[in-house]
Amino acid sequence: MWELGLDPMRLSHVKLLAFDLHALQNPSSWGGPDTFWRKGRPVRNVEMMGVVVSRERKDKFLKFEVDDGTACVPCILWLNHLTSRYYSRVQKPHLDCVAAMALEQDEEVQLGRLVRLQGRVAVYNKQLQITVESVLVERDPNAEIHHWMDCIRLAVRCYNLPASFPPKHNAL
Repeated sequence: MWELGLDPMRLSHVKLLAFDLHALQNPSSWGGPDTFWRKGRPVRNVEMMGVVVSRERKDKFLKFEVDDGTACVPCILWLNHLTSRYYSRVQKPHLDCVAAMALEQDEEVQLGRLVRLQGRVAVYNKQLQITVESVLVERDPNAEIHHWMDCIRLAVRCYNLPASFPPKHNAL
């Protein structure tokens, strides 16, 4: 269990294609309820890229779907930072900044736009989704192909390999 925290995939934003995201193993008690598994490696945070194919705006959140050509992924961007009790312990200047950024990102997410997003993998109503931390509209038409190539390269050279940990040291 101590090795789980040492695996760099646990806290990194793992670049995945949508079909890889849907193939993640369900969370278990080992690693916590917010840890998913890809070939025995922990995944909590992801980076994805795709075209916005649906968008539904509510007072508290923006729900949208991103299609990267392999599958669609539901995403949620929370917009209620200033009114939610969840954020009550966050310092006011930081909270104001995060809330302003979320509102800006809400305006940027429009149907047909190519977006790059980072967020945390979650399950809601037994369906995998991404709780978005940041979203950026891509202006470079080659960005999506570069993302696909990065995902494939990282899968082969990193994500598909077993984690290697430093040797354990015995105390004298």
